[in-house]
Amino acid sequence: MSTASVSIIAIFFGAGLGALLRALFNVLAESFSSSIPIGTLIANLLGAYLVGIALAYFIDQPTISPQWRLFAWRKAR
Repeated sequence: MSTASVSIIAIFFGAGLGALLRALFNVLAESFSSSIPIGTLIANLLGAYLVGIALAYFIDQPTISPQWRLFAWRKAR
């Protein structure tokens, strides 16, 4: 499998995980507010926090493959 294919698959799974979390949090937050998508806000804040942790880890670990970087964040370098 080519590097480009693996990169696309890594992005696909990362984006899919984010979409599933958004949907889950929206279902759980339906009873709190109908005018503001609280579930999306929670998922985005949690995702941003996790991306920050992943990037801090990747900076200290230069041997991590670019595909793992793409899974956590779309920019490989």
